Amino acid sequence: MSNNWFEVVMEDNNTMEQGDIIKEVSVLEPTIELIQGKSKDIGTIEHEKVIILTQSCDLANTKTPWIHVSPVVSLSEMQRQFSHLRDNNALESIRRGNQPKFHMINECILENYESEKAIIDFRNVFTLPYSFMKQKAEEQQGRLRLQSPYKEHLSQAYARFFMRVGLPNDIPKFE
Repeated sequence: MSNNWFEVVMEDNNTMEQGDIIKEVSVLEPTIELIQGKSKDIGTIEHEKVIILTQSCDLANTKTPWIHVSPVVSLSEMQRQFSHLRDNNALESIRRGNQPKFHMINECILENYESEKAIIDFRNVFTLPYSFMKQKAEEQQGRLRLQSPYKEHLSQAYARFFMRVGLPNDIPKFE
């Protein structure tokens, strides 16, 4: 089996799937004043590299008008933002899936598509219109897509993050 986690989606394949990475997606970050109705200042437009989290079967059958995505942030950028991620123990904890809020994807080794390891922060998930994402995907022929079983691994990590149940009183620790 190949050591590569990714495949390249070319122009003859206009499908979107879970695990597709779409670059330069415009995301509105509204101001609090706009949300509260106190201002007409809409906020800022950020351009993110995102990964599709919505199930492929829902995308194939257009069962949803919205697509769940999360930014894909390079490991080096995450380490700049969060100093605790400079520690190999913290990275190993993420790699092993022990920090449900984070999911690590491997580096891409495909020629002309090389990229370093990246982290997906499930605390930063948002939805975008299907039609918008379809247009962005079609504009980016030659985009990366996680291959199986890595896309299912992403899906499982996303599910684990959202299915967590915090108990008000846990069973005491055995000592």
